Amino acid sequence: MSNEKKYTREEIKAVIDEELHKANMSMGKELSMDEMENVSGGGGYCTYVVPETHEDIDKIWDAIEAIKQAHGMDVAFLSAKELNAYAGESPYRFMDYGTDYYRHRMHDRLDGKLDLNGLDAFSAH
Repeated sequence: MSNEKKYTREEIKAVIDEELHKANMSMGKELSMDEMENVSGGGGYCTYVVPETHEDIDKIWDAIEAIKQAHGMDVAFLSAKELNAYAGESPYRFMDYGTDYYRHRMHDRLDGKLDLNGLDAFSAH
């Protein structure tokens, strides 16, 4: 990754908690059955949770964006994973595409424009 400050897992959780508190959200709750149905990923190895509303998607990604601005892309990447908003394992892909790409992708998933594997739901697989 980059030469940004290295954070411990506890420090990252504190950063996430602070941003979620500002957004009037919380972290660490169990997934409801509806949320479990909105888990998306490819091949069972990577998953992310699609919130039930577009407003909730924006709250999560606004918090991740604020974390990125305050603490850098490395911490934003780890925060997105911790918040189940990003399923990939590579920080480089996250950095290359950026937070707006994954925000829009999550909106598309909620709208049914992407299937569970993240593919265009209208194309032939």
